[in-house]
Amino acid sequence: MSNVNNILKKIAKTEKIELAKYKVELGAIDDLQDKFKTIAARAPKLKDQIVKLALELKSVSTELSKLSSDFVKLQGMAKELGADSVELTAKTLVDTTKTFSNEWGKAADNISNAAKTI
Repeated sequence: MSNVNNILKKIAKTEKIELAKYKVELGAIDDLQDKFKTIAARAPKLKDQIVKLALELKSVSTELSKLSSDFVKLQGMAKELGADSVELTAKTLVDTTKTFSNEWGKAADNISNAAKTI
């Protein structure tokens, strides 16, 4: 019987494990995983919106490129007629539309490429 008492005393002296503490920590992991899933679920929708907007931006770039061609024609006609102010304005618009078309086209391509990596 003394062996049993010795064993019981040793058990009583050992460090107690508080299971409730571990249960709380496991619950916290579940909560964080749920938050992660909620946040991560938003990404595909945002990616789709980004791709759509990049396509629209590319469309704007294409339209500006076509408009630039129209301004070039207008510039030529203004030169033939001797309308210097119209020719100068058309030239400015050619340069501006070309610049925007190029920059926005490149931006649209970069955005599309970035979206593909997600």
